[in-house]
Amino acid sequence: MTISPKSPRRDKPWLVSFQMQWHLKWQLNLQLPLTLIFFLILSTGFTQDSWQRISPLPQEQTLNAVATIPWNGNVIAAGEGSTVMISEDEGESWEIMHCPGGVSSSFTGQGFDFVLPNTIYLYGSYNTILKSTNGGFSWSLEYQGSIRANEIMFDLEFVDSIHGYSICQNPVFQNEVFETHDGGFTWDSVTSVPAGHKYNIEFKNSQLGVLLGFGSKLYRTINGGETWIQVFLPDTIDFIPHSDIVFLNDSIILIDGALDCYGFGTNTNIIRSCDNGETWENVFDDNSNGIWNNLVFFNDQEGIFDVSGVGYCRTTFLTSNGGITWEESDSYPYYANYMEGMACSVISESKAISVGINGATHLSCDKGATWQCYSSRMINSTVFQSWFFEDGKCIAHCDSGPGGGVSSENLYKSENSGETWQYHNNYSQSELSFDFISGDTGFMVYKEFQSKIFAKTTDGGDTWNDEVVGSNNYIHTGIEFYNSQYGVIPAWYGLMYTDDGGENWNVSNGGEVIDVWFKNVTFTNDQRVFAAGKNFDEQSAVWRSDDSGANWSPVIEIDGDDFVVVYFYDENHGFIAGYQNYIYHTNNGGNSWEKVSRPSGGVILDIHFPTREIGYAVGSGRILKTTDGGESWMRLPVNLVSNLNTVHFFDENHGIVMGENGII
Repeated sequence: MTISPKSPRRDKPWLVSFQMQWHLKWQLNLQLPLTLIFFLILSTGFTQDSWQRISPLPQEQTLNAVATIPWNGNVIAAGEGSTVMISEDEGESWEIMHCPGGVSSSFTGQGFDFVLPNTIYLYGSYNTILKSTNGGFSWSLEYQGSIRANEIMFDLEFVDSIHGYSICQNPVFQNEVFETHDGGFTWDSVTSVPAGHKYNIEFKNSQLGVLLGFGSKLYRTINGGETWIQVFLPDTIDFIPHSDIVFLNDSIILIDGALDCYGFGTNTNIIRSCDNGETWENVFDDNSNGIWNNLVFFNDQEGIFDVSGVGYCRTTFLTSNGGITWEESDSYPYYANYMEGMACSVISESKAISVGINGATHLSCDKGATWQCYSSRMINSTVFQSWFFEDGKCIAHCDSGPGGGVSSENLYKSENSGETWQYHNNYSQSELSFDFISGDTGFMVYKEFQSKIFAKTTDGGDTWNDEVVGSNNYIHTGIEFYNSQYGVIPAWYGLMYTDDGGENWNVSNGGEVIDVWFKNVTFTNDQRVFAAGKNFDEQSAVWRSDDSGANWSPVIEIDGDDFVVVYFYDENHGFIAGYQNYIYHTNNGGNSWEKVSRPSGGVILDIHFPTREIGYAVGSGRILKTTDGGESWMRLPVNLVSNLNTVHFFDENHGIVMGENGII
């Protein structure tokens, strides 16, 4: 599939003269999930560029943890993309923070622990602990035990302000229990716990605690962790990191057993103890095959068991007698994805909140009997490409999203310049790539068994005429047309070209293998074409053709081994960028190139110039802008960490970017 869109040039004027009326909706807390649309407003009275999040709302990162802060009732959530969210109005609006305490954007929060008033601990990847002393509005790094993001602190439990336990992955991915006696600055391995995978730990008070391990391994301590004794259960229960331990009162404990995601067929269970964990009974046994389960209680009688199952759905079970019996409640909207309930928390006497994949948020105001979606998104998947045309039509090429089932890709359309989007069509073919040269005319290439199929539409993607264009010798990564006649298909180790609208396709360079993974291609005119990608040998990662793609030669003056985007805003002025901390620029049609530095960090995935002087580059959590034709670049203050895969401006003032997790 193509990674970024082509330049909006072809056989049209390079500067679109069409003017669009934009109705700017300045609403608080607008944020969306997979496709990210930002409207830029440059008007009198503003001191800097302004972008508005359209979707998803409140944000697009997957949330693994949510909790209610005990001393003020605020709701706090954390998850992927180094994301922390705080709500002071029970989830209606959120303050979004990224990279708390200066941690990497690849940090993933796993959970919270509350010790003293205004003191919160957040733990997660890199075996890291972050600390806040002002209710979560600012953070400092308390402890980091690894330099690897996939070494995760699964659980953290402080018995008091200085004594606590954690469960961390070691370099060979075994989960070990550690103990601190200095508030988390140093940690020592707990030798009193038998070897083997451990997942969850919870203390009722300074003496009584429960520890869960892989399989049916449950341990209990009554002396603050000095000794741990294994408790044998009445049934085989699979404990994994998503199991919950709930102390209802001085004697009753409940634990949910969740299906190991590799062991389909095991039931979902809840076990209950009435004697502080000495003996247990199985009070819930269901074949819902839960993967992410949440067990929470409003009081010592009423509780929720929220099961996110393998059947791509969510189910809520309710109890009104302390977990002795449970009744199923058909409480979620039909569209609720099974990964939208990865964490749950009680926020008042009758309200509960759940969070999950791509920023999903649901709220119940009746103790779990019914739920309403508190997040919104127009596109529930990552956008790879987008196209925008003078009549206000927009088309977006997306993946199938996190809903499960057969892998496929989608087209979404907008008729109002990107303000709202509607699902248009679904395609289940593999290695699928699109290119549109107008709102009606588009091209598609995909793999079907061992054949490569080329298709064309003249009705905006409603119908396609297919024909075989070759064998599957190359894994193609996109398709690019200059106009209705000239096109190129980039691929691993080669390129294909047509000069008759796709009726005939030929392998470039007479079929010679080029040791480059070509990721992007663009025409400067009907003859000159540039292709760029990742090289696997000593050859250049950028190649040029002067005969519409039939023959190619390396551009040896461009160094670097991984480029993602090639863009020209007219026949002479073009740019090449990727993982390097610089952008190559030409003003003579690619006859010579100049290396231009840019703000460091991250990959550049797309470039677009609405005028000869003003241009934008987007990529991993950033929007860059130039006002001097690409001679210098500055980073705009946009608060996000997601990849932005595509950018396009209608004119100097009005633009849109889209990308990861449906961000718009």
